Amino acid sequence: MPRRIIRKLEIIPTFRDFDMMGVVHNSVYLDWFERGRFQVMNDIMPFSDMMKLGVAVAVRQCNYTFEQAVRNDEKLVVITRHKIDETYTGRLEFTHELINEQTKTTHAFCECICVLINSQTGELVRNPPDEIRKRYLQLK
Repeated sequence: MPRRIIRKLEIIPTFRDFDMMGVVHNSVYLDWFERGRFQVMNDIMPFSDMMKLGVAVAVRQCNYTFEQAVRNDEKLVVITRHKIDETYTGRLEFTHELINEQTKTTHAFCECICVLINSQTGELVRNPPDEIRKRYLQLK
């Protein structure tokens, strides 16, 4: 049975994140969600170590829902949830929620599926190296 882990990442929008209407541009949300995924993957193994093993993480599919615009001076958090399967299914499933911690308002939601690829050939990795798999299963 799969188990789920949760990571939280504080976000403070900066001047460059805002568009001319004074709201965070929708493309910025994608960067914040990627940081959430990177946080999980970095808990498994530093990116540089994965690259030495010839493995990279590629986004296969993302579905985004934008609920409410982010405005100035909002304290935000990206909550990343990840399903850990005991056997590698070829998919790494993530959900991300961007919320204002003070108001509990959900600003955006994302469902993302990633795959492991060979960093030199771009081919799918069907069996992750034992070192990655062992660390992955130990995530809490």
